[in-house]
Amino acid sequence: MPAQGRDGLQADCVLFFSPKDRKRVEEITQHAVDSSAGTESERGEIEVEMRARKQEMLDDVLRFAANRRLCRRTMLLRHFGERALACGVCDVCVERGQAQQ
Repeated sequence: MPAQGRDGLQADCVLFFSPKDRKRVEEITQHAVDSSAGTESERGEIEVEMRARKQEMLDDVLRFAANRRLCRRTMLLRHFGERALACGVCDVCVERGQAQQ
């Protein structure tokens, strides 16, 4: 996906993704919960909340990677609470015929 770096020059961004990555990351996030604080009951609640949040974050990344409909720049900016028009240079824009001339 062409982009501009901080120097203003065109740069490329490459996303490496495989659907098999989901299972691997889910296993990692299920085991990566710190349960050292509070009572056993509090730790249980914290673990449930943390796992749910990590699953939401993983789902967001997977939606971004699997996306073939929305401009990737638009999706990224929405994630951070900003709005933007289609960029015209990402793989999705190019495939949908929205490429900049």
